[in-house]
Amino acid sequence: SSGFGGLLCLLGSFTIRSTITVGFGVSISGSGSYATFVNQGADCSCFAFTNYNSGYIENIRFAGGRNYPIITIESTSLLSIRTCRFENCAGGAIYMDKGWSISIRDCWFINCGTVANSTAAIRGVATSLENTGILIDHNVFEYNDYQDIYFTGGLLDCNITNNAFEFDNNAGGDYNIK
Repeated sequence: SSGFGGLLCLLGSFTIRSTITVGFGVSISGSGSYATFVNQGADCSCFAFTNYNSGYIENIRFAGGRNYPIITIESTSLLSIRTCRFENCAGGAIYMDKGWSISIRDCWFINCGTVANSTAAIRGVATSLENTGILIDHNVFEYNDYQDIYFTGGLLDCNITNNAFEFDNNAGGDYNIK
């Protein structure tokens, strides 16, 4: 999809078997209770935001996935992820490379990432100060196997505040910024 607009997902479960690339300005919202996206592809994300600007994802439940994160953010700005649940996402929940003004708020991350592939629930990678203005606030992290939040490379003006880290088996700690 491209252009300004949105996708409203009603209650129910939607199976994803290949990555959906989200176009410029498109937002994704669940109605009321969570709509569920189940990732059954071994080598895909549910949603990829690449060269994207201005939108949000809200009230969605994500589950499954093996080798890739549920949401991939690359060269993207002004994206808000709020009131979502990420459950049993072996490849992690959110991967970010070159994100600007990205907000992740009021989400739950349960059993995301695995020690086997050293994947955190939220992972950011950059070669220089290319993840800028990142807000990770008021989220709950439970039973995550590797790390809850992990950034390496470049990070500037990041706020990680008011999060709850509970019942974790973290081999690498709650969060790690390198």
